[in-house]
Amino acid sequence: MVTLLTGASHTGKTLLAQRLIQRRPCFCLSLDHLKMGLIRSGYTSLTPEDDLALTDYLWPIAREMAKTAIENGQDLILEGCYIPFAWQRDFSPAYREHLRFLCLVMTEDYLRANFSQVLAFENQGERRQRDPSYTLERALAENRFYLEGCQAQGLAPLLIRRSWLEDLPWQGSSASFLFFGKKRKTQALLEESPLSSVSPIIEVRGVKHPQNPAISLFSNTTWIKSPQIPCFIEKNLL
Repeated sequence: MVTLLTGASHTGKTLLAQRLIQRRPCFCLSLDHLKMGLIRSGYTSLTPEDDLALTDYLWPIAREMAKTAIENGQDLILEGCYIPFAWQRDFSPAYREHLRFLCLVMTEDYLRANFSQVLAFENQGERRQRDPSYTLERALAENRFYLEGCQAQGLAPLLIRRSWLEDLPWQGSSASFLFFGKKRKTQALLEESPLSSVSPIIEVRGVKHPQNPAISLFSNTTWIKSPQIPCFIEKNLL
């Protein structure tokens, strides 16, 4: 499985990659590291501020690395903001079966209520130099850009609404499991979740989705009842 992990600055991409590696060891490439290696070695005249041009420059390299990892049967995380929203066009269906896309987006309400905390924890995944230009207005604009980019391509971003710990997939939230749908991808996510702490497993038939009454749950769906990890999974994966 190759994970394409992207999102706006300060959303926790690097920290999430580290947490996923802790739960399921795999290779990880930071596109920021690739960028700085190419810039500092003189292989490109681009600067760290040339975000759009850097996406065009770095993505072909990252894309082919993803294909190589899939062909080799290796798990890989490609982490950074240089992944285009139209990434699916560059992979055949056979490759896309082994890819998942995670885009972290902080909602406007979350940012307005927690921006001071976002700044306070900006060094959790890496040591940063404080950027005085990173203001609430900039954060709102960047996260809106990623939200609208995902929507334009029919992609579902991972929205951070309440808490980074509660809303992201390493925690095993219901939204994350529903997002991945296909059995193979659901299985991959299950392997990253702390299922050993789950209890008990209850099968439900023909009842309503607890968060969305418009969705019915049928007999091929199992509800894992847990205060820590509410999620839906395919019954035949247990």
